[in-house]
Parts: sequence; C-alpha cells; structure tokens
Amino acid sequence: MTNEKFRLTRKSGKIVSMISATSLLVGTFFGCSSSNSMNSDDNLTSGMEFKKTDQAFTPEVSAAMNEFTLKLFKNLDVKDQNILLSGSSAWMALGMAANGADGQTLKQIEAVLGLNRDQINKAASAFFSSLENQKSLTLADSIWLKSEFRDEVSKSFLENCAGDFRAEVFSSTFDQESVKDINTWVQKNTDDLIKDFLMEIPSMTQMILINAQAFDGTWKQVFEESETRKQKFHNQDGSLSSVDFLNGYADWSVENDQFVGFIKDYDESKYGYMLLMPKDENEQLSNVVDVLDGSLLTDLLKQRMKSEVRISMPKLNQESTLKLNDALKASGLEDAFSKQADFTSITDSQNDLYISEVLQKTFIEVNEKGTKAAAATEIGIETMSMPIETEPVIADRPYLYMVVDLENSLPLFIGQVVNITE
Repeated sequence: MTNEKFRLTRKSGKIVSMISATSLLVGTFFGCSSSNSMNSDDNLTSGMEFKKTDQAFTPEVSAAMNEFTLKLFKNLDVKDQNILLSGSSAWMALGMAANGADGQTLKQIEAVLGLNRDQINKAASAFFSSLENQKSLTLADSIWLKSEFRDEVSKSFLENCAGDFRAEVFSSTFDQESVKDINTWVQKNTDDLIKDFLMEIPSMTQMILINAQAFDGTWKQVFEESETRKQKFHNQDGSLSSVDFLNGYADWSVENDQFVGFIKDYDESKYGYMLLMPKDENEQLSNVVDVLDGSLLTDLLKQRMKSEVRISMPKLNQESTLKLNDALKASGLEDAFSKQADFTSITDSQNDLYISEVLQKTFIEVNEKGTKAAAATEIGIETMSMPIETEPVIADRPYLYMVVDLENSLPLFIGQVVNITE
C-alpha cells in the first residue's frame, strides 16, 4: 500500500480499570532528534470507529492463548519464588506488535501466539466484544509514539490497532514528563493499584505498546471472616510459616494423575478461581508444572466435577514485575529482539525498529470477599454431573493458582505460591 501517515486529534475520554499491565518498548538501533512539547492528552485514533464482530471466541483461539500462557509461564523458569503472570495481557500486547511485523519476524510472532495475523486481530476484536455483557473483567490498550516518530507511522498499522484492539494512540516527547503521563494513564486505569509502571524511557525508544487487563470478582459464596485463622504453610524451602488461611467451600473438584485441587465460583459464574497442588504430597510443584500444557489444563477444566469441597487456603496479596524478553525468546520469538527484526509494516518502509523490552507488572489480592487481579478470555461450558462428596483440600504447601474463564477453559491469570513469609 502507499505510505499513508496518520494524524491528530481529540481529547482522550475512555478510562478502563486494570490491575496488570504489559508494555512493549519498540526502539531503533540508530539515534533520533530531540523532542517537541508534550501532547499526551491527544488521542490520535479518536476519529476511528471500533470494529464490531459477531464472532465469539472459538476453541482454536482459546487453545492458542492457553498454550501461549502455559509455555510463557514455564519459560520464566522461576521455581523458587512466588510469581504472577497475565498471559493474555502479554498475548494482546504482542498481537498489536504483529500488525507492524513482516517476514520472519511476523512468522515467529504468529507461531508464538498460535494464530496468523488475521486470526489474531479477529480474536482481539472478539475479546473486546465478549466483555460487553459482564462486569468482572476490563481491558485497555494504548500506543505511545515519540513525537518525531509520529508522522512516520503508517495509517493501516494504527487503524488495525485502534479497530481490533481499541487502542488509544498518543504522541509524547518520551522524557521524564512523558514517563509521568504514561504512569498516570496506567495508575488511573488500575484503580491506583499499579504505580510507577515505568521509571524511564530509553533514548532510542520510538513507540510503547501497553495492554492493561483487570479482574475484580466477588465470591459467589464468601468466606466467613470468623473462620479466618492462623495456620501453618509448608514452604518449599522446608520452613514453616504461620499465616492467615481462608476456610470455607469451593464449587468444583478438579483432579488428574498429577494434580488435585478445586475451583471456587465468583458471583459471575463465567469466572472461577482454581487452585492446584501436586497429588503426591512429596512431589515438587515445579515437577508437575513442567508436564502441564494447554490440552491437560483444558481437560482439567472441562472435566471438573460439581462438588461442595471443603477448602482451606492462604489469603493472598501478591505482585510481580517481570521482564519477559528471555521467556519469549525461549518460546520461539527471537528475531523481534535483534537486528534481524522486521517491523516494516509500522512505517510501510524499511526501518531499524526492534523490541527492546517486554515488561509486565501484575497484582492480585485474594480475601474473604473475592479477588482483584489481571487478565481475560472465553470458551463454552458443559453441564456437569450431580454433586459428589470429595475430600477436603488444604492448601498448606506450594500450589499453582489461576483466575480462569470457565466458559472458555482458559486461564486469565496464573501464579504460584512456594514460600510465604509471616
């Protein structure tokens, strides 16, 4: 296509809450001139209409996002720390980047995300459409362009991101005032839960892609505060910690040869909180996580059994700051981080752009009333059998947890707890 460029302007209006955020910093191997005045309040995509789609999340899309999340989680290769990842947030941010990629770089992004570019865009559009009739999950995207680089960006790239990903696009000087503006956008859209998202913007950075997702769910059956009490947690390092445990009931039992656990419904029963522990009490959590893939997780979710399960689990207040570069490279995305990167479609001409950093910050709180956390997605649910009696599940040793979209058998948020300090 011709080298069309996209221009201004309107005040930003859309505010979407979130609890986690993923950013991609796109830089160049060569320098750039100095900045103009700050213009971050101008949304460059204000004149565009968002695409409406009747396409629902398909099993193919859910399977792709599911597999991406688990592979990325395992490739973080963190076995001795508590971590928290929003795979769907990273997937959406990379999906925007896919619209600027070409050649081998595009092929690698498509392979890592599990879909081709057209499917990625349709999935993003369907994702947003799926959120219109629910209140627990919110989603936001934004693109920040360095002022001098703004006029180099192709119209089609911005149209795809604004249309399918509903991204707001801002022009910025990328100085410390810009850092404040980006952090204000993130903080405003996280109900003040994530502050100081960025500390600085490297001088070579030309564009920043940000995805934000939030989950705020109330338990269908809350935990009684009178039942919260100190109990012992067996840390992975062999020590014991006395911490507050929630005691009550879950709605589903989940089990296979490696895991035992439960799912507790939120008031919007489309979503649930799943906790998994090694079935063998002597097995390391990392050993069973290593064998967990997308298909096994889907089976666990689809084969859950309706049951009033007596449960006991720690209250949780956790946050993570993760640099995802190495995990994404291990997943197969290599060229995008190197001089071999091909992001021709960002400018409709040859350029020296590459991804310098993929940063994610996440937060989760699990208490008597419910859960605040980050992420999103969808798939159909089958009617389960009548309730059965099950053994109590006491999460007093290292465990894996997820906030899951039960309709789509897909984790919105995945984390592990291996050690708890008193």
